[in-house]
Amino acid sequence: MTSKVNKMLNRKMQVKKWRYLCFVSSIVGLLCYALSPSFNHLFGKWNLLKVSLYCLFSFVICLADLLANAITWQKSPSLRFRAHLAVSVFTITTIYSFFFDKANAKPDAYSLISSAAFAVMSLCMSKQTHLGFEVDLLYFFCGYFTLQLMKIKKVLAVVGACFAYSLIMFRVYLGESGLPIQDQPSIGNQNGAESDPILHFIPNNTAAPSVVEDPIRHFYQTNPSNENRKTMVRKLIDWIIGRV
Repeated sequence: MTSKVNKMLNRKMQVKKWRYLCFVSSIVGLLCYALSPSFNHLFGKWNLLKVSLYCLFSFVICLADLLANAITWQKSPSLRFRAHLAVSVFTITTIYSFFFDKANAKPDAYSLISSAAFAVMSLCMSKQTHLGFEVDLLYFFCGYFTLQLMKIKKVLAVVGACFAYSLIMFRVYLGESGLPIQDQPSIGNQNGAESDPILHFIPNNTAAPSVVEDPIRHFYQTNPSNENRKTMVRKLIDWIIGRV
């Protein structure tokens, strides 16, 4: 019992660390981007309207970073919603890349810091949400950071490649070490419920009340401390025969 409590506490601490790291990196990225020449090249000089819109946009991004784990969170978004969101992110990044390629000015320190911070933010998002575009966003900002370094000096492409490699391999390491990366939810969790392998064998046209009548789940609920393997097998066989 103590080990389970410790695991739950450690998991909550890990979630909080990723959440705060995502929040801090997004603030750093937004502030540095606002001070970078890239913003002035794309949107012109600052005025009251641009300041208001940028503050509103920054507030939404920071709020989403803080509430990401609590919103997708309770119920996994539909595949259609994730597809539309992925297309939107792809369109925005493509348009931004087009205007970035037309810029001739060399990036400064603010531009480099902002792109690196956004890459870290994307990595943190892939640990909290499962919307499907977080990894692509990570690749985009890593490539954007590398291109900025190449505009300064082509040899610096090695630095950008090393930075991208470290982030990507760190994410792979998190997956191999057993820490969940939530950009690919399981089929059983599409409706926010616990995954039950027995339910995967039920046909699609089966009525919904059959889930409630699942004897295995009922057995767990009524006998949480007296798990008997033979009883489970017998109930499973009876349930399968009843389904046939």
